[in-house]
Amino acid sequence: MNGLVLAGGESQRMGQAKALLQYEGKAQFFCAVELLSLFCEQVYLSCRKEQEDLFLAAGYIGAFVFDQSELGTIGPLNALLSAFKTDHQDWLVLGCDYPLINNDDITQLITLHQPAYLSTVFQHPETGFEEPLIGIYSAQAEPFLWSWLQSGNQSLRFFLKEHKVQLLQPKNPLHLQSADTPADFRRLKSVIDNEKQSN
Repeated sequence: MNGLVLAGGESQRMGQAKALLQYEGKAQFFCAVELLSLFCEQVYLSCRKEQEDLFLAAGYIGAFVFDQSELGTIGPLNALLSAFKTDHQDWLVLGCDYPLINNDDITQLITLHQPAYLSTVFQHPETGFEEPLIGIYSAQAEPFLWSWLQSGNQSLRFFLKEHKVQLLQPKNPLHLQSADTPADFRRLKSVIDNEKQSN
């Protein structure tokens, strides 16, 4: 399967590009690309075309999947549809704002993924919510995603609720934490720094 790092968000609550936040001296989008590269032959960075120079300036020299401008600002759904337009394969997706996700989490997804499902994602143990930005989307999901959009829907989370998907209980629930605000960033950076020191 291909890898897709979602880095095209507007980061309004963070106040700066979440993909460029540095943990252990490296921009998070690089960390996400390197992680998926351990499992995928080809990894793409997903963003809007106007963001390309931002990542090139940061030293990225890999492949891109640009959002389709004609679909408008529909968030991660645009990223997925654009990915399927690029290559009609299964996609392993990871949002750039989940700095705690590691090899074990991705291994769990891949090992337990069953092709009969449109998607395999983690379910938050406490809230019961599906996590649409860390998971596998099978090639067979593409027409269902287009139909979902054409029906006036944009939410990937609600898509997962309404379709045949595989929900996994994460071995490491705390790893599903995302950095959406400056306070989140400081807290998760502290967690990573403490883990490094303890190791």
